[in-house]
Amino acid sequence: MHSGQVGTIDEDISQQRRSTLRLAVAAVAMPAWLQGCSSAGDAQGDAEGLIGKESLAVGGAEEGKGFRARLYTPTFLEKLNGSYFIVDCWHHRIIHASDLNTPLVRWQALDEDIAGPHSIATDGVLYVAEDTGRHGLRAYRETARGRFERVQEVSGVGVRPHRTLFDARHQQFLVVGSGDQSIHLLENRDGTLVRTLEKRIPELGTQYCRSITLHQGLLHFVGNEDIVIYRVERGSVSATGQVIHLPKNYQGSNDIFFLGSRRGIFTSTPQKAFLFSSLDELANGTAQDVSAAFRGTPYSVSRFDGRLWIPEITEYSAIRSYPFGGDSISQASAQTLFDFGEPDSQSMERKRQIPT
Repeated sequence: MHSGQVGTIDEDISQQRRSTLRLAVAAVAMPAWLQGCSSAGDAQGDAEGLIGKESLAVGGAEEGKGFRARLYTPTFLEKLNGSYFIVDCWHHRIIHASDLNTPLVRWQALDEDIAGPHSIATDGVLYVAEDTGRHGLRAYRETARGRFERVQEVSGVGVRPHRTLFDARHQQFLVVGSGDQSIHLLENRDGTLVRTLEKRIPELGTQYCRSITLHQGLLHFVGNEDIVIYRVERGSVSATGQVIHLPKNYQGSNDIFFLGSRRGIFTSTPQKAFLFSSLDELANGTAQDVSAAFRGTPYSVSRFDGRLWIPEITEYSAIRSYPFGGDSISQASAQTLFDFGEPDSQSMERKRQIPT
């Protein structure tokens, strides 16, 4: 977390495009708790959404200057190619720094006009993030150390694309559409993202799907009520028949992160987290409840620099880390990178400016 032809899309796509248009209208009225933290394009042989090169190197804001001095629902923190990236979802921006301990106001902006992004991934050349509120993706390229340009926009990536992964084994990006239960595969072909698959996951029904996790060759769709497991190949996904139904108090799923071959951590809305020894513990409701460690809602989990990183969102915005193995998830074991607590009026106004 082998080879599709240029311009080839799964046979379900025509029906999917029609349903996407209907669901896009429904998404406008989507309840706030689903919005989370809230016409598909053809795959073509030529460039999809290529734009003119736009410099995105933006200096750090002055200390104490507006929303840039805080985080509001930071859904994702990751280390990519030696740099650190924070997805500051409800501030509609992605920021980066070469040193994790850089004061927040000195982090650089990758993009400050991206609608409620949730994650970012890279193949080493292209950096891909969701433009969630506009139902699309954006791709960036690093032109010099710490300087980026946006090189492509991809529209119609389901309804509210919500998580992007890079599948190194098959050299493809995987993106889940949260509101229409769709999976999208894209490849970097000579610097251009080309979509090779768009497919609805019928086992999810109509449930919201905030995340996907790739583990041991299997793709886990983290639905609101169910975890649906598929196989992944280059340019295709296929059902395994395995669906894990979650007990009521586990529902509202945010993310699954595996800490080993079977054990891992599961986060859920609102303000819930569980350690499990196997997925069976999620199914039967016997996972270890570690929710008390969090003041906000724990979201997408990552692991780098010898620590496990879990951002907190919605009610309370913070980013904290925990021992690498995940054996101790508690307030006592936490190390705080950023802690901004409840949102202020400037943050709430910033959220309203762009669709989430």
